[in-house]
Amino acid sequence: MAFADENPKLYLLMFTHLTSERESVAVPMPENTPYGSFVKIVEGGIQTGELD
Repeated sequence: MAFADENPKLYLLMFTHLTSERESVAVPMPENTPYGSFVKIVEGGIQTGELD
């Protein structure tokens, strides 16, 4: 519970289910959805080396 108190946004992200309506990875990622935003942030973190 201390982690949740100290990191409320990260805690929420860990337990939030972000759905995608795509049926295939060949379908372009919609950027104006929570899922699309999350994927874009993660991809950016991987490119900069902040996430691996």
